[in-house]
Amino acid sequence: AFGIEMDVVKAIGSPRTDEILDEDITDYKKDSIRQRHPLLKDKKVYVYFPTFREIDGTLTEFDPKIDWAQMNENLTDDEVFVVARHPIMKKDFFNGSFYSRVKDYTVDPTPELLSVADVVITDYSSIIFDASLMNKPMLFYCPDYGEYERDFYLDYDKDLPGEIVISQNNLLEGLRRACQNSTNEKTTVFMEKYMGACDGKSTERVVKLIENYIKN
Repeated sequence: AFGIEMDVVKAIGSPRTDEILDEDITDYKKDSIRQRHPLLKDKKVYVYFPTFREIDGTLTEFDPKIDWAQMNENLTDDEVFVVARHPIMKKDFFNGSFYSRVKDYTVDPTPELLSVADVVITDYSSIIFDASLMNKPMLFYCPDYGEYERDFYLDYDKDLPGEIVISQNNLLEGLRRACQNSTNEKTTVFMEKYMGACDGKSTERVVKLIENYIKN
């Protein structure tokens, strides 16, 4: 990923995963976001984390090809669809429209949105690793499947821990299936393969590494 030799890489973990594994912190985040957004209480929450797009290395606007009015109408009273765009995606998907069951909470912290998600929707984002560590059901919505030109480190068709959907026509039903099948074996296999070394002690290892550098 960074074009460096493996012998200078130290696999000691990412401190942010320690918080993900801490149930007390996760519960606090759930309470925090539900207090700000009471709509999320007692609902099935589908959180959409689309990543940015490029053409020939230049950032371009992304059209998720979702009819938001139709999505809002098709959701039941106990479902909420939340959009959380990548930080560098500045354009609002809704073009100023208001919906009762579809919301854009991009300004909210990603860990809080993850904590309250019943299903995580994404496309080519690394959010899948955090979601797998939290044992969240996932669905991959890729209207530009086959056209996306930024690299992806996994075999997209074989390695992903969830269903791939390329049309809004199948999106909502896919979300409901994912919600019902919350104990997805593929998610467990994915988590163990890529995140299985996370033990809640990554911060401790980072601190010790820094201390050793200071001493030496």
